Amino acid sequence: MNTRIGALVLFILAAAVTGCGGGGTTNPAPPSSPTPVPAQIVISLNQTDVTLDVSNQFTFVANVMGTTNKAVSWVIQEGMSGGRITSSGVYTAPGTNGVFHVIATSQADTSQKATATVTVTTLMVSISPPSNLLGPVGVRDFSATVNTSLNTSVNWSVQEAAGGSVTMTGGQYTAPSTTGGPFHVVATSVQDPTHWEYEYGSLGAHGHSPAEWKSADRRRGLLLFRWFLLRSLSTVVRGALRCRRRHICDYRENVGDACFPYRHTAQ
Repeated sequence: MNTRIGALVLFILAAAVTGCGGGGTTNPAPPSSPTPVPAQIVISLNQTDVTLDVSNQFTFVANVMGTTNKAVSWVIQEGMSGGRITSSGVYTAPGTNGVFHVIATSQADTSQKATATVTVTTLMVSISPPSNLLGPVGVRDFSATVNTSLNTSVNWSVQEAAGGSVTMTGGQYTAPSTTGGPFHVVATSVQDPTHWEYEYGSLGAHGHSPAEWKSADRRRGLLLFRWFLLRSLSTVVRGALRCRRRHICDYRENVGDACFPYRHTAQ
């Protein structure tokens, strides 16, 4: 009986303690999500350093990262004196030389810009070597330099119809098989075909064919030998005549044909 009463008291005490505990522990509230940071807008250009001939055009392309608004505004820092540019990035160089700056500004964030430097100068083409002298069917490699950062390629040609041949892009010239000239190798700018150079690329196919050169070499060798032989004979003859005039040949025993100075005054 006492055991049952003790167990009942313990049960009541346990229930009382549980009821006063405020329902036990509670789960913490989930952390709040961080505020998203907007992506950094970055602008890049297809070219940041361009060299153009006066009044030539170039199309700039802007790549905008970090926003769905890809639109940019174009402006020339120097104003109208630096040329013209359209809303689509087509730039037209002015008619005078100079250094100018094209600026692209993001329409999503006007603080983000990209700048390209444009050097406007008269396009020039130069050929190296500036001139050359070749024999028939002679071969020479030419190179061309164009003062532009866009397209330095040139197309090669020969001005005269019978002036030989040259590779279209390599600049290797082959002279014609006949003598003549001078002939002119022409290098034309691919970027601007109105600019070319040939004045300093002239050459002549003068001289003789290889067979004629060998024959001429033989003739020159024979003439040189004949000249040497005649010169030697002339020296001997002049010496003998001087000996004849100034000395008397004394043929003595054991002397033979030796010509000695006369020991006494000639009678």
